[in-house]
Amino acid sequence: MDNKLLILGGSLGILISGCALTPDTVSIRPTVEDLAINVGRGQQVWINISDDRPSNVIGTRDVLGVGGQVTVAGDLSSSIKNAVTDGLKKQGFKVVDSSGPESRELRIVIHNFRYKNGVGFASGKLDITFELEGVCAPDSAGYYENFYLGEDKEDPLIAPTSGQNEEYINIAISQAINKLLRDSKLTACLINFK
Repeated sequence: MDNKLLILGGSLGILISGCALTPDTVSIRPTVEDLAINVGRGQQVWINISDDRPSNVIGTRDVLGVGGQVTVAGDLSSSIKNAVTDGLKKQGFKVVDSSGPESRELRIVIHNFRYKNGVGFASGKLDITFELEGVCAPDSAGYYENFYLGEDKEDPLIAPTSGQNEEYINIAISQAINKLLRDSKLTACLINFK
């Protein structure tokens, strides 16, 4: 009986680690929440986004210290810019493609994107963090900057599937984007109240 349990446990371990050893490329599809309508009153905003991460690898699907790399499909900056653009338009801002005398600049910097997953035979921890910096620097009349952190923490018993990874990662990214869009001080700076 003990040999059967040992074989079953070993087979389960191989199955779990086989999934985790596979590299995973996730698609970024943030969800923008409902926002206040027309607070932007047609103000033009130019989004200037940069990615300060040292690598496109965000983490590893790890089982007992071994795993496959997790990366992002496509251009992360474009995905974030598209979501922020959608949110600003919902708020009544007019997003333009370049800077101009009538536009305010919203600088967005992607600072941190970390996927940390460790799964053993009895338990696991998944910790995803995503951090944006938002800077409004319209002119000498105003300046504002803040950091926006999105997180998702899970306790999976087995290594998450590719679909689960995508869901968890998009939760963290959406949190950070929605915090940026709901920051009333950032909104006021973009409108440039005097």
